[in-house]
Amino acid sequence: MEDKYNTFIEMYRITYPDDIEIDNDYQYLVSPYQLTDLGCFTFAVSDGEQTRLLASQLDYIVSESTYNYNEIDIAETFIENVELQKMALALDHILI
Repeated sequence: MEDKYNTFIEMYRITYPDDIEIDNDYQYLVSPYQLTDLGCFTFAVSDGEQTRLLASQLDYIVSESTYNYNEIDIAETFIENVELQKMALALDHILI
């Protein structure tokens, strides 16, 4: 499996491409905008049986209008999709 740094950066670049001609693709982003505004990004990808979550807080470089993603700490976890479904059902019952 690809290392977490390369996977995180790949999903970040898919979501926020450097080329302004390419549309943002938010399919992997699970952070609400309130967190992304603070530089906190969480991405998720699934193989059908489990979901891999990768998260990091990036420092914004004002002079370059971009985030620094060199030497970042990335939290990584895996969760079985069955467990995610259970959590979603429990939340659904709470919110109703």
